[in-house]
Amino acid sequence: MSKLLFGAGGHTRSHAGGSGVLGAFVYVDLLVYWASFSHRGQPGTDTLSLRGCSMARQINHIAGEIEVDWVKVNYAARPYLDAMFRLQSIDDAYGYDTGRSVVAYFLSNASSYRGETARKLKAELKAML
Repeated sequence: MSKLLFGAGGHTRSHAGGSGVLGAFVYVDLLVYWASFSHRGQPGTDTLSLRGCSMARQINHIAGEIEVDWVKVNYAARPYLDAMFRLQSIDDAYGYDTGRSVVAYFLSNASSYRGETARKLKAELKAML
């Protein structure tokens, strides 16, 4: 089941003829869309459209979700999860390591992290590599 979260977005409204457009950012699972709703003032003429935006979440936010969800973090994955709290993107560095290598080593040591949330979060990290 997808989760819909409405974020802060601007809106515009046209007063001509009672029609208008209202928009907001919509978060569906891990994807971000700009949603606009048009009302033409006549029954059956309301429309809703979603336009995708490419916004990757910060690695430290993903690490926070993993920390909460994974009750007993594997000892081999722990140092990489801790390092991920210091990264915002895959292009950041952690000491002499790249963010890409930290995430890759975390994923290779996180095989015991299981469940629906684990699959989603690990897929999100893999997509960054």
